[in-house]
Amino acid sequence: MTFEAFVSKRYIQSIRKRRRVSVTSRIASVGIGLGVASLIIVLSVMNGFSGLLWERLLSLSPHVTVEAKKGSGLAVDEEVVTAIRAIEGVEGATAFLESQGYMFRRIPSGGTTQAGVSIIGIPQEGLSATSRIGDYMWAGEIDLSVQDSTSRFHQHGVVIGSYLADKMGAVL
Repeated sequence: MTFEAFVSKRYIQSIRKRRRVSVTSRIASVGIGLGVASLIIVLSVMNGFSGLLWERLLSLSPHVTVEAKKGSGLAVDEEVVTAIRAIEGVEGATAFLESQGYMFRRIPSGGTTQAGVSIIGIPQEGLSATSRIGDYMWAGEIDLSVQDSTSRFHQHGVVIGSYLADKMGAVL
């Protein structure tokens, strides 16, 4: 009998005599199976979440942004916008202004609520052509037209995110 056959025969006999080794190997196999199954489930959930996140981000943000040269002022060159719209595969193009700001809300009981905000000034038809923001709105509708022309300042409609609305206590 060869050495390998001798060792394997002794090992198989010891497993048959001691049930504990068999139970231990079954528990280990079940543990490995549960670990692999949980990894597969977690990876599947994360891939779905990642796809949802990218779909939402890309549907609200432009894929390409063309910026004017520094110092060229606020004038929008409509020829550039028209040329971009003429490119095959482009679904929409519009000019916009972007800035940062700070939002305050006075609370009647005293104090303020405040938040830093990113401000994008865009025409309503440009917003509709370049994003699918309407698909994600849960209250109201997109209306960026002048709301109150009687005051000294023109008050245009605004679209804000749910997080900012909750933080500032904003309602329609």
